[in-house]
Amino acid sequence: MKIMKKLSVVFLLLSVAWFASNAAAEEKKLGLDETIAACKKAVEQNPSDAEAYYDLGNALNDKGDIAGTIAAYKKAIELNPKFAKAYHNLGNALGDKGDVTGAIAAYKKAIELDPKYAAYTYYNLGLLLEKKGDVAGAIAAYKKAIELDPKGDYAYYNLGLALGKKGDIAGAIAAYKRAIELNPKFVEAYYNFGNALYGKGDIAGAIVAYKKAIKQNPKFVRAYFNLGKAMGDKGDIAGAIAAYKKAIEVNPKYVKAYNNLGAVLEDKGDVAGAIATYKKAIELNPKYAIAYNNIGRIQEKKGDIAGAIAFYKKAIELNPKIAEIHYNLGNALRKKGDLAGEIVAYKKATELDPKYSRAYCNLGASLIRKGDFAGAIVALKKATYLNPKEAKAYCNLGLALQKKGDLVGAYAAYKKAIKLNPKNAEAYCNLGVTLRMKGDLIGAIGAYKKAIELNPKYADAYNNLAVAYYYKKDYDNAWKVIGLARRRGLGKAINPKLIELLKQAASREK
Repeated sequence: MKIMKKLSVVFLLLSVAWFASNAAAEEKKLGLDETIAACKKAVEQNPSDAEAYYDLGNALNDKGDIAGTIAAYKKAIELNPKFAKAYHNLGNALGDKGDVTGAIAAYKKAIELDPKYAAYTYYNLGLLLEKKGDVAGAIAAYKKAIELDPKGDYAYYNLGLALGKKGDIAGAIAAYKRAIELNPKFVEAYYNFGNALYGKGDIAGAIVAYKKAIKQNPKFVRAYFNLGKAMGDKGDIAGAIAAYKKAIEVNPKYVKAYNNLGAVLEDKGDVAGAIATYKKAIELNPKYAIAYNNIGRIQEKKGDIAGAIAFYKKAIELNPKIAEIHYNLGNALRKKGDLAGEIVAYKKATELDPKYSRAYCNLGASLIRKGDFAGAIVALKKATYLNPKEAKAYCNLGLALQKKGDLVGAYAAYKKAIKLNPKNAEAYCNLGVTLRMKGDLIGAIGAYKKAIELNPKYADAYNNLAVAYYYKKDYDNAWKVIGLARRRGLGKAINPKLIELLKQAASREK
């Protein structure tokens, strides 16, 4: 990878520099033409001289004549089948032509002829193997290059990239560190070192690495962008905003930087600023679906459900393959009361991302409301499989099983939900219903009481507790629960039929 050095040129010297550089180029061109002519003459005089063809290949390569270069190297190899350098340079030329397979074969032949041949051969072989998708082969080649030249900073750097692709983050980090030790001004090594540390979860270390990359290259826009992400993850909102703004300063058309800046401003509570920034991203790229999605989220939070749905639908029109947008649309449609629409949206989210546990969880809840308990159970079991720590999914699964008549399964699901989240009032209330259906009134009463303790405004829990007392023929406590509900402004939640039944029971007792 080419590393660009920062140049500082005084304007008054610009024209002089231009003429000087062009004069040098013309001189080099004339000299190169003379060299090629001399090499061709050498070949004519001695057509069996492999070295002459090799030199001709080098000269033609400098001229940019790839076809001629390849022909010359092939002739050199024909004359001397053990000419390792010719195979190496043939590999370079074939690589420049785009013939990756041919280049790999040439490099391998060079290595076969001389296993200790230049580290560059192994290095170039590694680049091409990686390009072809053979990451394991690339890693082996880079390691061999390092063995031959332990000071090869680029070999360590590309080894780090390849190890990262294989998921060996620790190995990648070690390789980047070594590349930086060998070349303390290696900008890309600092950047990818930061990426590896970020992937490992070392946010603080990643921030340090990105800052070092920026110190070496103050216009390194990707480093500013990733620094913004790391700062945001760390909770440094001001730092994240500054980094994204710097990325935009360096590249005023950096759409993703505008989008992420909008997200940070949203986290900060600057909703107007966030919307303006998302709209700037859309202005730069009218097909940027993610920005439409983000505006939709803000509209949903503001209570503008119709507006949110419109933005989500526009995002999906632009990019129908982002699962999260379909999920967000499902949530908005649920708030609108469009049951059929939300089910379609959640199903599409799971289709696009079969590991999207939240989408399965919400799909299950929607299917329960539709009355499709069997479908709900399938979706919710998938949700719990994908995320065994999602209490909400177990709670919904318990309800679906309960509706289906599987009280044992429902009981187990509610218990699991409570274990995962001991403050889940809904799980306690639903557990109470299951226990009452099983005939365990004492257990049901205890569950309802716990639900009310956790959420004193949980209206259904008061009604259910009063019902349980009624079935237990403890009418006094049933009336006390109703009285408590009324004092807390929850009297409307009490079923009028229950009150009538309690009145009838009181009359019978008199």
